Amino acid sequence: MLRLIYGLPTWLRSLFKAIIWAAWNVVAGLLPFLIIIFVASVLLTKVGDNLSADEIKHLSNDCVVLFFCSAMMAEVTIEAFLCKVKFSKYSYLGFSCSSFMIMALVGIIYSVLIFGRFNIKVFNTLNYMKIFQNIIVGFSLIYCIFIKALLFYEEDINYQICQAL
Repeated sequence: MLRLIYGLPTWLRSLFKAIIWAAWNVVAGLLPFLIIIFVASVLLTKVGDNLSADEIKHLSNDCVVLFFCSAMMAEVTIEAFLCKVKFSKYSYLGFSCSSFMIMALVGIIYSVLIFGRFNIKVFNTLNYMKIFQNIIVGFSLIYCIFIKALLFYEEDINYQICQAL
């Protein structure tokens, strides 16, 4: 499959690599969900279906996906800061603000879940929590793919320059 992307333009190849990177991170990071779904599909019993549905609901209510997304965004942000590619100071500011905004929102949600004394009406119903989680997941995936594509693009350009010398 990787041989197919070598004939593509550099920007498209970089985007494709970033999507592959994100897909493998999602598979590795959300392995508990995948294991539960696999076990439920193998058991094929009503009790197994109920247990797996309850466990998936429990993991969703505990915001495991939000924690995973914020961890993935933090990793990409740190990688952007530590890489050899130099971005403008406004790019670094944008990376930091985007990542810290998501981490702050996830931190607030975790505080509400753990301490339980706060009453935020928006998150009282599970439907609003799922919408919020979908927004965070979508934003973090776009953010991670965009930053990784930038890093892969710069890496490919530098490689091409080195090969030309």
